[in-house]
Amino acid sequence: MQSIETFVVMLQVAMLFTSMSGQRRLRIHNLTLNVCSQMAELFRNVELDTLINYMSKAGKPLPY
Repeated sequence: MQSIETFVVMLQVAMLFTSMSGQRRLRIHNLTLNVCSQMAELFRNVELDTLINYMSKAGKPLPY
């Protein structure tokens, strides 16, 4: 039996800012992303609609 290992990357960004009324605010964003070791796995799990939408807005040609 093979063991299943899941690799993830966790990102956290904290932004401290002052509102127009002078109030200090702290905004924190957390993001967890799965990591894969093979390109085939990446393309098998990609959302095709999202990828095409991003590439059309970014103005980059699709790789053929």
